[in-house]
Amino acid sequence: MLPHRDSRAVKNVVFHLYHLAPKLSSPSATRQLITKSSDIVVSLVASDCRVIEKIVGLLSTLDIQIIFYSSGQSLAKSHQLQHSHCLIIETELDDMLGVSLFKQLLSAKQGVPPTIFITVRPGSTAEAVEAMTLGAVDYIEQPFFARQLISSLELALAA
Repeated sequence: MLPHRDSRAVKNVVFHLYHLAPKLSSPSATRQLITKSSDIVVSLVASDCRVIEKIVGLLSTLDIQIIFYSSGQSLAKSHQLQHSHCLIIETELDDMLGVSLFKQLLSAKQGVPPTIFITVRPGSTAEAVEAMTLGAVDYIEQPFFARQLISSLELALAA
């Protein structure tokens, strides 16, 4: 269990997970990053270290459990998504596009929680439109601020 607001500890966990990510590309590549006492669970699918660090850093100040997936396939093959209250997907994963993963999850009809997309590169309006058309709750473009992520998370948890 990480200290509630120790940002150095969070960065260390993120750094170590990021460097383990290539070894975690199997279907069981799931890590519970932060375990808190809360019943709120957020699943994060990302492969960009900066995105992971920023999201985990912001969410670590809240009383939330974060389950990290290093690839789209690891989430798709995991059957833990039904335990999540919100799904955050990076738009450009190492193994697929975030929108493709979202389509795959929707077609599996396994119940997809409210979903937020995070872009790695600015100006991805086509991806934003497609994600929102498919039913995403929000789409956040880099660079983003804590207020934007918290607001999107509130929308997702209210959905």
